[in-house]
Order: sequence, then structure tokens, then C-alpha cells
Amino acid sequence: MFSVIQKRQISDAVQKILKDTNHPELPDGEIKFQLHVDGAESWSWADIHNNGSVGEPSVNPHNEKNDTANSGELMIEINAGDFQELESMYSVAVENNEESFVFKDRRVLVEYAKYLIEYLTPKFKPTPVTHNQKIDWMKTYCGRLGAIIDLDGEVGFGRKCVGIVVSDTYPDYEWSDEETEKYVDNGGVWTPEDAYHKHPCVCVLGHGEHAESQLYEWLRWFDKNNFELHSGDVKGVTDQLRVLMGQHKYHRMVRPEK
Repeated sequence: MFSVIQKRQISDAVQKILKDTNHPELPDGEIKFQLHVDGAESWSWADIHNNGSVGEPSVNPHNEKNDTANSGELMIEINAGDFQELESMYSVAVENNEESFVFKDRRVLVEYAKYLIEYLTPKFKPTPVTHNQKIDWMKTYCGRLGAIIDLDGEVGFGRKCVGIVVSDTYPDYEWSDEETEKYVDNGGVWTPEDAYHKHPCVCVLGHGEHAESQLYEWLRWFDKNNFELHSGDVKGVTDQLRVLMGQHKYHRMVRPEK
């Protein structure tokens, strides 16, 4: 119903309207949404998502990827070298007041190339994240989980570490069923180089920027894969000493079921 460019423009406008509300329950970053538009005829419709949900902006998957009239022009795979060429060709086209140019054997509108470059710039020219920004992001992420960040912790026999903490405990990312003692499949969890491996919990050995950066990458991985923090009672634990040590409760980073 709409062209890719029109969908991206509409998505940008909706994103701005939502952010301008300053609603306290909205996230700090990009807001996820879906807008369904019905046309005058039953066959005419469009689903418009936030631009960040479209993995490949040269093909809008929300009803245009099956548009045979346009798909030949829109399906363009771009690597780092292609991106540099696209920027160069776009600059020349703008300087010469051209409406379009040929890129990878496809004619591309200058207006669309502008949006494509804007979208791909973070991928091919990422802005370095400062260490303070990493710390701020981790604090925000932990707040969403209901945990706190610990940058001066200890694990095992007094080994320095950094991690996230719930009720004085580093949450597990692997565990066994309390009744059957069988390993519970959590979908496989990526761990950084210095993750504490004597027990599968979310902490990284060491103090300082190197350990904190590894923790940052780990938490970004958990966030990207939509992990949730689950807490509950451990079945069968009644011993007062274990209760005092907090072993009657569990805290786990859990991959959501599909």
C-alpha cells in the first residue's frame, strides 16, 4: 500500500509522537509498535512497525517483500565496501541534483538512499560507547530486571568480581531441577572470557574497566535474547542455616519459551 520510503517516514513520525508524550512507562530507547492500515479495498493494507524492527531496510517485510513490481528494485544486499560506495554515489547524485542513480545494477531513488544510509550508519560506522555510558546502561537494565549492579563484589573464596545481584545473590543462568536433579535446558548461554565458571551465575571475575566491559557485553546479550529474571522458592529447603544463607530462594536468568 505504501512505499518503503513512505513507511519509514510514517514510522519516524509515529516514533516522534510517542516520544513527545514523555509517558513514564515508555522505554528510553526506540519504542516498539505496530500500526495496521486498511485501504479502501480488501486487498489494500499495510503493517508499519518501528524502523528498528526491520532487519534489512531495503525490503520492508510488512507486505512489500511479496510485491513483484518493486522487489527487484528493493532487494539489495550491502556489505561494508558497498556502504562506502553507496555514500559516495549518493553524495555525487545530491551534488548534481539527480533524482536517482544506479547502485549494484539497481536504480535507487536519492530520497531512499538517504534513509538507507541513515539506517546503516550505526552498523558500518558505529559510535563508540564510552565506559560511563556502559555503566549507565547496565544500571538501567538491572533496574528493569529488578536487580542491582555490583561492581565491587566477591565470589567463591574472596575472588573479586562484578555482576548483577538479587537479594545478595548472583542469578544463575544454568541449573538443575530440584526434584529430578536433571539439567534444565536454558537454550545455551553465551559467556564472556572471564565469566566465573565454578558456578554458572552472572558475574565476571575481576574489578575495573576490563571486567565491567565484559559484564556489559554479557548483559547486552541477555537483553538482545529477551532473557527474564525469575525468582522463587526452592522446593524442600527447610534447614534454618540454608534459609539464613538465602538458599531457600532461587534467582535465574531465563530464556523465554517460544
